[in-house]
Amino acid sequence: MWSRDTLNWNCVTMIPRKGKSMILAIGIVLTVAAMSGCGHGPSHAIAIVDGHDLSADAWFAELVRTKGPEELVGMIDETIIRQEAARVGLSAAKEAVEARLQETAAYLGSQQALDAKLKEIKMSKDDLRARAETAVLLDELAQRSIKLDEADIAKYYDAHVKEFRHGAMVKARMMLFSTKANAEAVEAALKSGGDFAGLAKSLSEDPATAPDGGDMGWFEANRYAPAISKVAFGLQPGQTSPVFQGPDGWYVIKVEQKAPAGQDTLEKVHDRIEARMRQERLVPARGAWLKAKRQAAKVAVKDRKIAAAVKKLLETEPPEAVLPGLMTPDRMMMQAAQNGAAMTGTAAGQ
Repeated sequence: MWSRDTLNWNCVTMIPRKGKSMILAIGIVLTVAAMSGCGHGPSHAIAIVDGHDLSADAWFAELVRTKGPEELVGMIDETIIRQEAARVGLSAAKEAVEARLQETAAYLGSQQALDAKLKEIKMSKDDLRARAETAVLLDELAQRSIKLDEADIAKYYDAHVKEFRHGAMVKARMMLFSTKANAEAVEAALKSGGDFAGLAKSLSEDPATAPDGGDMGWFEANRYAPAISKVAFGLQPGQTSPVFQGPDGWYVIKVEQKAPAGQDTLEKVHDRIEARMRQERLVPARGAWLKAKRQAAKVAVKDRKIAAAVKKLLETEPPEAVLPGLMTPDRMMMQAAQNGAAMTGTAAGQ
């Protein structure tokens, strides 16, 4: 996969146009002489086979011919996205970028697996983060184009009303300990008037609930292991359980509220429905937003063959097919690996 240095950003000219969007002029010239002004196209052998030089010029030209249009369209899309984000004063939230990176690591199994994959496909962490930032920016821009009114939300509720029925529920807090002795020590502190939430926040070993004072939220019996649910649903509001053993250690639970089975009202699930509808509409909204911006942009590519291929991609390809940074983690990694393999094969075939 090409880095930004392959098509040097010094060769990308941003020209302001009165009252309209910026003009993006991108020139790709295949010859060494033309590329030298941008710091590319070394006139030396990239490999020697049985005394025969394999020209770096020919190798680079073949890469441009085979992968250039796709990579260039990705650069054009990224420029459009970042330019519009800057125009409206939008920046990628650090938390959203981190979530996108964690999603990628989770898909591959671990952070170590992600690091190994990046090394394999020769992609830097900074490049991956930049792609994640672009994806977050596009999501934010596309979200602004999604129009929802109360009638849409009410219609969705009516069509999915069964999904908002629930069984008996409890709202509780929990503490988890690796040893029974630690759990019993905290149990004694609770009996002496200790604050459950405060003790959970400072002493519980459960990483998911401890930061929120052990808050488990509202849940039905099937959300947790039977050993936990049986205790929680057997308590009354305000009661605290004795120490008991569960799947991951020793537990203490306090029930705060209980609710019978029933039907959630539209008012109660309104925000949840809106968030769900926005998420469902995000993918087509992303494509529609970027398609419209592509059509409005003025893109000039100097090489005629590359220009024709770029024009075709811009008019026919869905945005996520040409900008790996906007893909789901699995597609992004597969695309990067394929590009890397293609480049290796091209060099070997010269």
